[in-house]
Parts: sequence; C-alpha cells; structure tokens
Amino acid sequence: MGPGPAYSRVDGEFGFMYAIGQIVRMKKGHPCGGDTWRIIRIGMDFRIKCLKCGRSVLLPRQRFERRVREVLAQEENQGQSP
Repeated sequence: MGPGPAYSRVDGEFGFMYAIGQIVRMKKGHPCGGDTWRIIRIGMDFRIKCLKCGRSVLLPRQRFERRVREVLAQEENQGQSP
C-alpha cells in the first residue's frame, strides 16, 4: 500500500489535499500542447507527468501549488486494497 494523501498548508490551515494518481490542470500549458498532468510523487517536491506526451517534471511544492488551476480526477483504484 502506498503513502496516504498529502496535505498542503493554506493561510495557516490545512486546505488542499493532493494524492498520488490525481489528475490536475495547470495554469500554463506544456510545450506539447497538453495542460493536464498526473501526480506521481509527493513530498517537498511534486513529480507530475504530462498526459499528452508522457514527459515528467519535478516542481518544488510552492511552485506546484501556485500553478495548479484545478483537480480534475482521482485515479480509479485509489484507496482500494489489493
């Protein structure tokens, strides 16, 4: 079983929740033309993978949180035990 959801601080309170497998839309598009990404690593840095071309990018937490426009979907098998 993988790590649980990661919580991000917003104005001194826990607000947004990100989890591995979530699909997010970023404010700026990728040069390939895609703007949707899958979260594949959470920690001090976020690793996200472009759903159009497959390129992965490592972003510091603060930069990632500023650039996320919306969370679109959760991975289907998230939270289920094998």
